[in-house]
Order: sequence, then structure tokens, then C-alpha cells
Amino acid sequence: KPVLKGLVKIVEDNTELCRLLSNTSIAVKQLANMKNILVERTMKTIEIPGLAPNTFEMEFTVRFFMGGVVDLYVQWLNGEMDCTGDELTEELAKMIRRAFEHYL
Repeated sequence: KPVLKGLVKIVEDNTELCRLLSNTSIAVKQLANMKNILVERTMKTIEIPGLAPNTFEMEFTVRFFMGGVVDLYVQWLNGEMDCTGDELTEELAKMIRRAFEHYL
């Protein structure tokens, strides 16, 4: 959640620049980097019931969820979601927590 809140702050402080950059080839690379950072931090800080830490299965699961997280933030940035960045972060944090609690 702190990483996501930091991301929202950066985007909100630089909204127009982020919107311009989101439509460039640089964005694809940066979004992949962002997803990798989220995956790394999540792998280090979250335990998923039923999954051994640092296994392929855990990484696969985390990458799946973080791909969705990044996509939702891109939709929010592009004005496709009717919520604030903080509201999106709160909902995503709740959804991820629920999903991981009930994973297995």
C-alpha cells in the first residue's frame, strides 16, 4: 500500500506529464519497470497462504495481480475510472488482501 500511495502522489503531482508519457513507447518500458518493482516488493513483504515464499507459483500469482494493478492505474490516469487515486489504492489494497487471504 505505501508503494501504491507513493505512485499515486507522483502521478497526481505530474498528471499532465504522465498522461503525455502514457501514450509513448517510453510508457511501455516504464510500466513494465513499475510492475517489476511492485512484484519485487510484494514478494518480499507479503505471505500468501498455501504458497511457499519465493517460488515460481508465488511469483506467477503476484505477477498476475500486479499486472491488473498497473492496468487499473493506467485506466485511472487516462480518466477511465470515476474515483480518486486514494480511493483506487484503498480498493486495490482491500481486493488484494481478500484475494491473498482466500487464495488456498
